[in-house]
Amino acid sequence: MPATVLNQPAHRYIDFPGSAYCLMAQVLERRQQASARNYWKKCLELGALTNPDEDSWMHLAQKKLQGKRSNQPPKKL
Repeated sequence: MPATVLNQPAHRYIDFPGSAYCLMAQVLERRQQASARNYWKKCLELGALTNPDEDSWMHLAQKKLQGKRSNQPPKKL
């Protein structure tokens, strides 16, 4: 995983950290990685509705997370 996404102290240097998680979630999902779900959650947590890209990705994240819930029980973190 990219260090900028996982490195929490680096967030202060990134203007839109939610974008990093939203983009990584999309990449992981395309690769059919189960870890995409965790990145969608962070996308929602760190995303900003005032950022047009993040706003649309956050809506996508909500759909992805809701869709996963209906098909399988939630995993414990």
